[in-house]
Amino acid sequence: MLISPGDDGSNRPRNAGGPVSQFDATPGRPALYGILAMQVIVACLGGLVAGLAAGKGAALALIYGIALMGVNGVWLYRGIERATRDAATDGQHLLYRSAVFRFLFLLLALGLAYAAGLFLPWVAAGMLAAQAMVYVYGLTGFWRSRA
Repeated sequence: MLISPGDDGSNRPRNAGGPVSQFDATPGRPALYGILAMQVIVACLGGLVAGLAAGKGAALALIYGIALMGVNGVWLYRGIERATRDAATDGQHLLYRSAVFRFLFLLLALGLAYAAGLFLPWVAAGMLAAQAMVYVYGLTGFWRSRA
């Protein structure tokens, strides 16, 4: 549990009686689930559009790119949770190590996509679409919290 001054100046745990972690969008439902749901919707719609416009190979490459960013996002989310939990000991070290492994994973995954014959610009388009959905999700959450 994280201890920090609350709005009332007390040093109560931030998540006492609330969400399981500080990254939960609502109690019991991490923001990660909403982001992944949006990425799945984009993968389905984008794959359909790419398939109709440029063929099956483009659709597979686009969906592969979206899946890569989904896996990367889950890995990042878990790393942040772990680093937050272990912040007193080596949280920053865990974040840096996680970033290195995620970068190597993406390089390996892009190499596999190339070896499998996927057109890398379509993979990149899928990665961009997935990141755009993360941005849109964050922006909508920001505007909801201000209302």
